[in-house]
Amino acid sequence: MTESENGRIYNSQVFIDRTGDILAVHRKNYLKSSTFVPGSTLVTILNIKSIKTGIIICYDIQNHRVSKELKRKQLDLILHSLADEKDPKAFGVGYNAKNYNAWIVSANRYGVEGKQFWNGHITISNPLGRICARSENSDTYLIYEIAIIKNQSWIIRRLRIIYLKISLMIHVLRNLNIALGFVWDKIQTKRKKRV
Repeated sequence: MTESENGRIYNSQVFIDRTGDILAVHRKNYLKSSTFVPGSTLVTILNIKSIKTGIIICYDIQNHRVSKELKRKQLDLILHSLADEKDPKAFGVGYNAKNYNAWIVSANRYGVEGKQFWNGHITISNPLGRICARSENSDTYLIYEIAIIKNQSWIIRRLRIIYLKISLMIHVLRNLNIALGFVWDKIQTKRKKRV
């Protein structure tokens, strides 16, 4: 959403509890539009019923500094809002789940704005990158019960990390054309910023 504070405009994501109280506000850091002011926090962290949760907006998740922070925080759940045309074969959400070893709830905007159609894809993926619930091309919401496993032994955690790294490489290789498209988009964005 667009947020205004002290004459500054932010691209923000707001977390509201069931009573209507605002528990967290995250402001996007890496912006494509000069309309917005960047936020000051790479990742906003909150605790939801003992679930360590991070809030992130759109392409910030691909930024090196943000990515490093997401891995360092070892989150259980990442809430990821975005304005993206599509996520072919849910490549992005599967990649992020495996890369960050976390549940990913990813929600895109929906509807026509000018000449642009946003397909409203919503995806819930477990840390192994399996899509547990998905919806697109409609104004909808998803309900899914997320199971967080706590207190695993260090051996299980190590084996899981090794498995995720191998699984992530396989995921990228199986979807190489999509992965290269993401890389190409990132290069083009950097070139536009320099000009």
